[in-house]
Amino acid sequence: MGNDWLLVFFTAFAVTGAGMTVAASAGEERNAPAGVQLFATAFALVCLAVGGLLSVLHLGRPELIFGALSNPGTGIFREFVTFALTAAALVSYLILLLRSAEAGTTLWVARIAAVSAVLLAASVGSAFVMPWRPAWNTWTLVLPYVGWCAAAAACARRLLLATAKEDDPSGTLLTLGSIALLAVFTAVYLAATVMTGGTEAAVGRLIAGDLCAPFWGTVLVGMILPAGLVLIPGMKVIGSAAAIAAVFAGSALFQWIVQLLGTPSWHFFG
Repeated sequence: MGNDWLLVFFTAFAVTGAGMTVAASAGEERNAPAGVQLFATAFALVCLAVGGLLSVLHLGRPELIFGALSNPGTGIFREFVTFALTAAALVSYLILLLRSAEAGTTLWVARIAAVSAVLLAASVGSAFVMPWRPAWNTWTLVLPYVGWCAAAAACARRLLLATAKEDDPSGTLLTLGSIALLAVFTAVYLAATVMTGGTEAAVGRLIAGDLCAPFWGTVLVGMILPAGLVLIPGMKVIGSAAAIAAVFAGSALFQWIVQLLGTPSWHFFG
């Protein structure tokens, strides 16, 4: 796959960072302690910074990004804009926290960051939508990326509130619901690849073909394992942290599968 592994981990860091951003906004809604919010914001920024670096390295010639940015219709343009908006909102929120700004101000900045983060996750998925490639020829491909963001957000929210010792009776149900939503979004995408015509073989590769192991590994690691971890009684902090790690690994596996599905198996050169 050459340096495509950079794109795999860019996606994992991007959707996980986006999820942590949404979780930080949820923590702000619940008036979580400043220390917890600072940790969440810093963690989200680190994820986005690492993801951004991997994305630039994947380009090979980073200066070419300016050509893409001149065309608002490209996926790279959408990624760049939403990435910049999310990072700017997070930095602003971090500064406000450090300055002990009024709760109303920090809340609105946190909400803006959360909306930008969801758009970032959607933009990452939209960059792969290409009508001329099987399995990439449907806009439903965007849905699983939003689903990974939602799953990471719910697990991170549960972790933050548990760390802050906040009562969160609906946290486990919300997390399980977000993982179920991810599964539904993934199923919708797979169904759409069949309905768009000519891509039944792609789904067959996932269910029982050469991509069977990584696909079911994605389901096990990124969906079933996090669901099981959040159900462990008396381990909210450790279980939620492990669930975030599992979602991160699952999103990386999913991205790897998407790249293999959309990349031709033949090459004229090399």
